[in-house]
Amino acid sequence: MKQRLFLGMAVVATLVVAGLAAAQAASGSEAKTTEPESLEEFMKAVEQKDIAKVQELLSKNPMLINARDKKGATALHKAVELPAARPPRPMGPPAEPPAADLPPRPMRPPAERRPPEELMKARQEAMDKMLANQKELTTLLLEKGADLDAKDEAGATPLHKAVEMPAPRVPPPRAGRTPEQQEMMKERMQVDQDMLKRMMAGRQDLAGLLLERGANVNIQDAAGATPLLKAIETPVRAAPPAPPAEAPAEEAPAEEAPAEEAPAEEAPAEEALAEEPPAEEAPAELTEAQEELMKAMKERQAGMAEMLLKRGANPAIKNKAGVTIEQKAKEMNREDLLEILKKYGAPQ
Repeated sequence: MKQRLFLGMAVVATLVVAGLAAAQAASGSEAKTTEPESLEEFMKAVEQKDIAKVQELLSKNPMLINARDKKGATALHKAVELPAARPPRPMGPPAEPPAADLPPRPMRPPAERRPPEELMKARQEAMDKMLANQKELTTLLLEKGADLDAKDEAGATPLHKAVEMPAPRVPPPRAGRTPEQQEMMKERMQVDQDMLKRMMAGRQDLAGLLLERGANVNIQDAAGATPLLKAIETPVRAAPPAPPAEAPAEEAPAEEAPAEEAPAEEAPAEEALAEEPPAEEAPAELTEAQEELMKAMKERQAGMAEMLLKRGANPAIKNKAGVTIEQKAKEMNREDLLEILKKYGAPQ
């Protein structure tokens, strides 16, 4: 009898020890989510859209799915945010005209230059691949249980991030470009216009994916902004006036200079060289390109706003400054947005 009791107590003790070991193992796996190295590696894989690496790390530690970085962002925040802006490429000569004793910047011969059609195709393929990877990664994270309404330190949810639009990147008009440089600039800007349109369409697809999975369309960030207000925040400015229009007004008084300063007879020749490029034509091309970019931006912003309204966005919600989307649209002179808001019953 005593032996049986002893054996029973031994079995109970063994089970208790095994239970404690299992609990320690479980707590150890949870602790992995707070290990800086593990979290940093995971977030880096998400930022790089390395889907295979993300899957591998999640299989080892599923708790990483809703772990947060130092700014409170989760992997889903990182997956849907705008890609990091690349540094602007040199598009021509420097803003200040080069010294007279320096030769002009050599241009690559047209035969050696990449054809616009080939450049367009290569960049389209790269953009499509990036957008596809971003959507695939977002879908993966959602399937693994990512929190749709997690807020970062600014109170932004993944939906707040997904509705953000890229700002148009338009190089300013520069005097001194040759007609050949202007033509090359025009071709590059046509490629950039197409890239921007594709990027904005991809943003709308991402936002739609989050909404389909049940993201809160009326959730507010720390400033009280809903995704609807956030969607139209990207500044859309009218194309700036062409700088050469101011040049004659500034140089008009300089016509008296030759009469007062006799030695400056060579100056008009240098000024003529500075004014010689078709100043009226070059800025007109850039202004037209700007207008095309702004038009595309407005259309996509309106499309994003309408999609959110269809999904139940409340246009009457005010941010912490007491501003509604209707007031913001009026402030921005956006008649297109006001028409959409009226269509969905926004208070007038």
